Amino acid sequence: MTLPTASALPLDQVYTRFSHNKVGGREYKDQKYKKRPLLQLLTSSSKDGKGGGKKIVHPINLGTASNGQSLGRNEEFSIEGDSNETWAVYDWRTVIETVFVSWWDLREADGNLYKMLKILDSRVDETRENMEDNILTMLCATSKAATNDIDFLTAAIKSTGAFGGLNPSTSGQSVWASEVEDTINWSVEGIGRTREGVNKVEDNKGDIDVIVLPDQYFNETCEIGDSAVVLNQDLKTRGGTKYADLGTKVPLILNTPVMRDPKWNAANANTGIGIDTMGTHLVVDPNWDMFMWPFKEMVWHGRLGQASVQIKVCELTQSSRRTNLLLSTIA
Repeated sequence: MTLPTASALPLDQVYTRFSHNKVGGREYKDQKYKKRPLLQLLTSSSKDGKGGGKKIVHPINLGTASNGQSLGRNEEFSIEGDSNETWAVYDWRTVIETVFVSWWDLREADGNLYKMLKILDSRVDETRENMEDNILTMLCATSKAATNDIDFLTAAIKSTGAFGGLNPSTSGQSVWASEVEDTINWSVEGIGRTREGVNKVEDNKGDIDVIVLPDQYFNETCEIGDSAVVLNQDLKTRGGTKYADLGTKVPLILNTPVMRDPKWNAANANTGIGIDTMGTHLVVDPNWDMFMWPFKEMVWHGRLGQASVQIKVCELTQSSRRTNLLLSTIA
């Protein structure tokens, strides 16, 4: 019997996948997807949107100028006070990913529930992976590919332009701006300029959790770290080293970890960011977080098989824009 080729098969082509001896079980091994550390960071610190509602609203206190003074004996003083409370408002965004299981798959399983479940598991896993891949692509973009996309990180982390309905160019809203270090010769001043930016964020009561860099400058930072590593010699080898851990994996700047992400590197070759996850949020509606609709027959739509849609309702928001850092025009 001639085995099928490894080329992609159309959905309507019979492929007797169950006639072969499977090595290592019937689970389908993932060959496609990459790690997504940036999405993992934002997801692990995501805010629960509580479900429902037309908008996402963050109450904001923009602060006012001091009106205090020293006071002499029997000196009069005036009572002053300004309104400083407002809110940042964001629209919910809906991201979908479709999945289809062909009638041929159902027929070939021949009523074997175990075989069919493995196919469904593989398709659902693929759908989830594609959904996460698409969300991270939107977050790392430099502009929206579609109006209803999730907002991208460099739209949120910048010193100009409106975000959440607030704009630093508007009177009284000047604090609604991220710190920026611009035009950086990384090999000469990258660490120092980043340190300056982190210090500015800390002056604003921020605390950057992670610095994200494109691959080129992440690797340069690791090389700087490599040169600073001192390997302890193992006395048991009489002054020699039995093991040497060569190569810095996670460099730190002011005790802040520096990381890379393949999606960020692909879209932002000369831009880095410092994220304070207490001020930057991926807000998720918990009722629609990777929600999978029940599979439905598609024969009425001209397809023999069952289909479903996975949905995630979320948006990138900020409740404190000035606690983040933009590293722009890195060279």
